[in-house]
Amino acid sequence: MSSSAATRLRREEDVKRAGEIQSEAAIKGGLRMGAIGLGLEIILHHTWPSFRRQRLPFKAFLLSGFVMTGLVFGAENALLRHEAQRRQEENTLRRQARLELSQRGIIPTETEIAKWRALREVENSPESDPGPSPTSSA
Repeated sequence: MSSSAATRLRREEDVKRAGEIQSEAAIKGGLRMGAIGLGLEIILHHTWPSFRRQRLPFKAFLLSGFVMTGLVFGAENALLRHEAQRRQEENTLRRQARLELSQRGIIPTETEIAKWRALREVENSPESDPGPSPTSSA
């Protein structure tokens, strides 16, 4: 597999993972803010007579506003955290690649870093690790 294909595959997997993270966080944020909105509406209904006179569609509209706010902000915050973590991991990996390539006397260009990464992925893949041999017994 070429390095560009490996990079493309890695990016596609990261996009899928980011989507999963966003949807999970959106659901949790929507539920959390929906519970807060419902609690506030219950409190307002029992303490404020003019709110008690409001019709159900208006109260449902307010509640849906809370839920949508939770959905949006929950997903956005989760995505920002995920991107910051990925950026930190990428920077650490690139720093390590630059250091190792420089120690070998190779100028750490983008191409060389991609080759280093591909070689490292092959070395760390489970297929390259033979594990314990079946003939050895304890």
